Amino acid sequence: MFIHAGVVHIFGNMLFLFVFGHNVEDKFGHFGYLLFYLVAGVGGALTQVYLSFLSGPPDLFIPSVGASAAISGVLGAYLLFFPRARVVSLVVYFVLPIRAYWFILAWFFLQLFYSFAGINTGVAYGAHVGGFIVGLVLGGMARILTGPAADFEDPFERMREVAAATGLKVADVGAGKGFFTVAAAELIGEGGFVYAVEPDPGRIRMIQRRCGEARLANVRFLERKAEEMNQIDAESLDLVFSMYALHHFESLERGLSEIRRILKPGGRFYVIDIMKGRIFRHGSKRRDLEVLADSGFAKFELLGLGRLLKARLTK
Repeated sequence: MFIHAGVVHIFGNMLFLFVFGHNVEDKFGHFGYLLFYLVAGVGGALTQVYLSFLSGPPDLFIPSVGASAAISGVLGAYLLFFPRARVVSLVVYFVLPIRAYWFILAWFFLQLFYSFAGINTGVAYGAHVGGFIVGLVLGGMARILTGPAADFEDPFERMREVAAATGLKVADVGAGKGFFTVAAAELIGEGGFVYAVEPDPGRIRMIQRRCGEARLANVRFLERKAEEMNQIDAESLDLVFSMYALHHFESLERGLSEIRRILKPGGRFYVIDIMKGRIFRHGSKRRDLEVLADSGFAKFELLGLGRLLKARLTK
């Protein structure tokens, strides 16, 4: 995995790792990502060994080098986590931003074709296929074991659920790593804007990096707690949402009061949060529902209550 055939070989692998790697690393964490990378690499290498064994000589005695199997695993996980992200790619003679699922699936089926067509090009396509499948499996296991949390779902789907639409003025309160901020900004477009409200300066920098990569100019960054959004004008926003952050509010009452202050009349506040219980030891509590219901909004709607709390409040 750590030996390459030449400069072009290592450059190609590093390019793919640069484009797709850091977002997958954000999902798993630094140590988890290292384990994921190594397991995907070994899994892909074993797939190539098995296919070579089936082919027999001379393929069986040709050594394989490179990190392509591990990076193929990164692509598999990226497809699972960020299917609708935009990837700038060369399409025939044009450089175009296309959805990640189109790019990655086209790449995968090309590897699959070469792997089983018996065309010898000197590339270990079986390792690519195996690594990709291992990445999908490990990513799926991570989602199942972690449960419904912000790090393992499609942010675009959530943003459509909370009705983020073209031209709106929005705030993401407790923006975290910025997955929902970026999705909302893309859906809202240049006619509106999104405040990324997050008290952690490291995460603010992460969101800024993500917005830069996505070339988004309609995001404003506010390094503040939910209770301290005084830099946002009163009655200036159409929509506020909080994804998996409500239980981090220092004072739920004060946070809701600030959200009510910055919303226009008729503006909506959507909240989705995990519920504290046997599975999740941190989360919103049952009594938080009473606080939401009595927070001074004109209308409180409970949209779901189980492992997840889903609610919509209208000013």
